[in-house]
Amino acid sequence: HIKHKYKTFLITSSLENEGKSSVSVNLAISLAKNKHKVLLVDGDMRKPALHKIFEYVPENTLVEILNEDEAWKKCLVHLDRENIDVIFSTPCNDSQELLSEKFQGFIRKAKRSYDYVIIDSAPSRYIHDTSMISSLCDATLLVVQQNTTACKVINDTIYQLVNNGANVIGTIFNGSVYDFTRVRSS
Repeated sequence: HIKHKYKTFLITSSLENEGKSSVSVNLAISLAKNKHKVLLVDGDMRKPALHKIFEYVPENTLVEILNEDEAWKKCLVHLDRENIDVIFSTPCNDSQELLSEKFQGFIRKAKRSYDYVIIDSAPSRYIHDTSMISSLCDATLLVVQQNTTACKVINDTIYQLVNNGANVIGTIFNGSVYDFTRVRSS
C-alpha cells in the first residue's frame, strides 16, 4: 500500500465458484484487524454473495446507489465483529448501464473515506461488468482455484482484464490441497 498507494482492490476470477467472495471477505477482515478502515463492496450485481456469507438481509444496496443517485453512506452496513463497513448488492439485469460514471463517482468518494476499498466482483471470463469495474480500481487480484480452471482460460482472463485497463498485480491460489501420496522419499 505505502509503496504503490493502492487503495481500491478488485477481487475476481475466471469462472464461478473459485472463492472470490471468501477471499474478499478474508482480505477485508485482515486489513481491518491491522487497524485500517475498510469498505467491502459486493460488486457482483448478477449473483451477489456477501449477504449469504454474513447472513444479512440488506435494506439498501449498491444497485440502489447507482440507480437512484442515493447517498452511498445510507447503504453502509457496519459489522461490529469484523470491524468493517459493507455495501451489499442485489441482482440487477442492467448492471452494465449502472457501471458507468455513477460507479466511478462512488469509487472516488469511497477512496476519500477509507484506507482500503475491496470489491468482490463477478467472474471476469464472460461478464463484461468486471472489466469495467477493474479499470476503475488501483489493483486487481485474480483468484484461481486449484484444479478448476485451465491455464489457457486463466491467461485469456488476464489478457482481457489488462486489455480493458486493469492493473492485474497477481493471483491468489485458492483451495490448494497437498497430496501426501506424492511425497518423494530421500
